[in-house]
Amino acid sequence: MIQVKKWVPMGKGITNLYRYVEVSRAIIYSGFNLLSEETIKVLKVISCGEFLLNGFNNKSIWQRL
Repeated sequence: MIQVKKWVPMGKGITNLYRYVEVSRAIIYSGFNLLSEETIKVLKVISCGEFLLNGFNNKSIWQRL
């Protein structure tokens, strides 16, 4: 018997929780270091009130930094 592997949507049940953890850890390349000056600058920009309505993107953050 031949086994065929294919991509399928992950269900939202508890049985896939371990896989969600694996995927999340794989996509997070670097975390915030709260002792870093650069991280503090980014967090200050993100918490600025002008982003409350429309949110922010990478370009808008870099423009403010």
